[in-house]
Amino acid sequence: MVECQTKKQCILELDFLCDESKFELQVNNSGIIKRIIFLQKKHAVCRITLRNSSKTNKINSLRFVPLRRSFAVRRMLKRLSITPKYIRQEVTRRGCHFDDLLFRAYDRLFSTDKDALYQSWILRSETESFEHYTGDLSDEPEFMVFCAPGYKLVSGAKSAMVSLLKQYPHVKLVYPDEDTIDSIGRRSRPFFKPDWNPDLFLASDYISSCYVCRRSWYSENEKLFEKYGARSGLVCAVTGLKGDEVLHVAQILVHRVGDTSTLPLKSGEQRVRALSEVVPSLVSVEPENINRVAACRLKYALPNPEPLVSIIIPTRDSLELVKSCIRSLFDKTAYLCYEVLIIDNKSYHTDTVKWLREIEQDPRVRVFKYNEPFNFSAINNFGVRRAKGSIVALLNNDTEVISPGWLTEMVSHACRPEIGCVGAKLYYSNGQIQHAGIILSEHNIAMHGHRYFDGDADGYHGRLKLVQNYSAVTGACLVVRKDVYEQVGGLNEKHLAVAYNDVDFCLKVREAGYRNLWTPYAELYHHESMSRGSDDSPKQRRRLNKEAAYMRKRWGAELANDPCYNPNLTPLKEDFSLRVI
Repeated sequence: MVECQTKKQCILELDFLCDESKFELQVNNSGIIKRIIFLQKKHAVCRITLRNSSKTNKINSLRFVPLRRSFAVRRMLKRLSITPKYIRQEVTRRGCHFDDLLFRAYDRLFSTDKDALYQSWILRSETESFEHYTGDLSDEPEFMVFCAPGYKLVSGAKSAMVSLLKQYPHVKLVYPDEDTIDSIGRRSRPFFKPDWNPDLFLASDYISSCYVCRRSWYSENEKLFEKYGARSGLVCAVTGLKGDEVLHVAQILVHRVGDTSTLPLKSGEQRVRALSEVVPSLVSVEPENINRVAACRLKYALPNPEPLVSIIIPTRDSLELVKSCIRSLFDKTAYLCYEVLIIDNKSYHTDTVKWLREIEQDPRVRVFKYNEPFNFSAINNFGVRRAKGSIVALLNNDTEVISPGWLTEMVSHACRPEIGCVGAKLYYSNGQIQHAGIILSEHNIAMHGHRYFDGDADGYHGRLKLVQNYSAVTGACLVVRKDVYEQVGGLNEKHLAVAYNDVDFCLKVREAGYRNLWTPYAELYHHESMSRGSDDSPKQRRRLNKEAAYMRKRWGAELANDPCYNPNLTPLKEDFSLRVI
């Protein structure tokens, strides 16, 4: 194992000359990195290079610690969140050695070369050839294939997608994943797409570069396609489809030809015109260009009169946090039709008790005492039962409003009959992303997509700046209609007192037939768990493990297959990087 500490974050490159092995150590903000490396030879000369580093940076300490194989294997398996059984199954399937497969997967966790990782992924994962799907599609008049200019299909891809339409008679349209290919056949910049994601598709077209559909469905919408073309017309046509009528193939079946950095940005004006024709009159459509992603923002009008929103804030002491939260609410929230319910869970500091008595004099605020042991689910359910509003907003006491329109944006979506939970874009105090939608994972239960990305980053193919559906959003700032909250029984007090209750709640809401949604246009700071602390003690870890076990038992199938993510992306990290094994 290599242990290294540097003054500042950087990339440390270790080049073992005699062994012909090279490793990268990406030192983060803490300035410390530990990584297992495997050398063929016991003795090797190592050349050390600091990359992405300032002149003032230096290595404070560097040591190499020999490890027993059994210890190294356990550490790598734990880091990968996989079992020996899974590795043995992959060894049998691929015909390779246990240690080699495990270390290569572990090694890929540390790679900073995305292009090299993708070439490795192609060799490792694209084991199926589609060339055996042959046939003349002129003999298949009931199907239509669309491939946009500048794209080309993988050999056999057309017939493969047609075969899926034959296999699933209820499906109207099939679309695949894609990447870019240059003049010498080198592939890069893969786009591993989610399954059918209606709100993401309204915000940005991620489907029309290539799709196969039934001719009968095309004929029903022929006027739209003739008016707007195969791409923009699709925006109008798919709005009438049910979720199970659109099928996603999570495989690269189409290539975008050429260097994407030199391709002109496709104008979104025609798409805006098409959307404006099919969305309700109470919705406005505005074009937005996100780097090289042509995007739209749909603004949904609020009901008249505006619904009362009950903002529920649990707290226990942490006076400066809750005061900052309330102050930002009052000073920055443009939406005025709200009430604040502060649920006091056994505050005992004199200053806090005094402030709670004072703030209760404000007509917008009601304070309730909850004198039971801390149970986040029970506290919020307690608050919802006392809420007067038809809309409920769960809000942590360690949040601060950034954008004045945050509540207007979230309420406008929550009032849509098809939408369940609405989540916000949350930042750490340093401006990095804390929450931008939750990714389900059978290994980690729930991951915050794009966590620690820069606050102004576009994210994976623009997703940090696009309204979209997620399976779950955090309860730190969650808006939902009160009747939906009550319909699914609220948060789970019995099994999920502290962790994962928001994920469980969102999945219950989705199971009831609603779509959960995340919006980047509602922005707040979240000083995560500052008032409650982290799960560090043995008792807290046991509780967390118990809650994780409940989630796996209740939602195992959903955790293993998140439709808002992609099986080719890692279930271990939150950066939308490639799956390593």
